[in-house]
Amino acid sequence: MANSKYYAVMLIDDNEIDNLINQKMIEASGIAEHIYTHTGARSAIEFLKNMEKLNDAGKEVLPDMIFLDIDMPLMDGFQFLDEFE
Repeated sequence: MANSKYYAVMLIDDNEIDNLINQKMIEASGIAEHIYTHTGARSAIEFLKNMEKLNDAGKEVLPDMIFLDIDMPLMDGFQFLDEFE
């Protein structure tokens, strides 16, 4: 996808069907080269922390945009935002 607007977007939603639908829409629109999908906020936080540990080349894989479900078990979207900042 050479004409993608974003390098990567991240989907965080505990509903796998919602993630799949959103992923298909993003793929069809061609707005991103990569789509990172997580079914929980905790796994998304761990992913982002691991990416931050990488060198400058690794920083390019950080998402440009995050689609975040607010109502999730264990860690909701607001808790994700508090920890992510």
